[in-house]
Amino acid sequence: MYSQRTKRGAALTEAGRESGKHAGLPTLQLTRNGTVVQELSLDLPQTLIGRTEDNDMAIASTYVSRHQILLVRHGDSTILIDLDSTNGTFVNSRRVYNHVLAHDDVIEVDRHSMFVQYSIKYSDPYMTTHGTWDDLEPADIVIEKALEKIGGLLEKSDTDVLPALSESVPTAVGFIDDR
Repeated sequence: MYSQRTKRGAALTEAGRESGKHAGLPTLQLTRNGTVVQELSLDLPQTLIGRTEDNDMAIASTYVSRHQILLVRHGDSTILIDLDSTNGTFVNSRRVYNHVLAHDDVIEVDRHSMFVQYSIKYSDPYMTTHGTWDDLEPADIVIEKALEKIGGLLEKSDTDVLPALSESVPTAVGFIDDR
């Protein structure tokens, strides 16, 4: 389940992608309860993360949405977009809807499970400071094109709503009433 998916045509060899090592490319390191289970080099313009097998990084947890996160490469930056996931996406313990990633950011996608915790460490030694949306003004077109490409996949999965591109979205706070 944790094998790297290359069906969209990677520029690197299978061995290079699986090792997660390639000069100049950011990498993702998926951990399960602190143990590394997969490494992925971000060599594609967009990377899809979620629970189902049709994702580039599939995470076997019922608390992860079928298609939870879209990562879009734009120049030297990586933009994280939460795809209206049920339980939310957190970067460095802060709820985000969209976020420009920096080196050593930790993406949490499974905060609700009591026994199994998944997290993704983003590594890009060349991106040491956090950018802002203002720094990526022409990124909206790149993001819209990436969302269009995966739109068919999301429609097949009964996902009706794509996220709005705004940092001014308030954090939704709620609780589960187990009475």
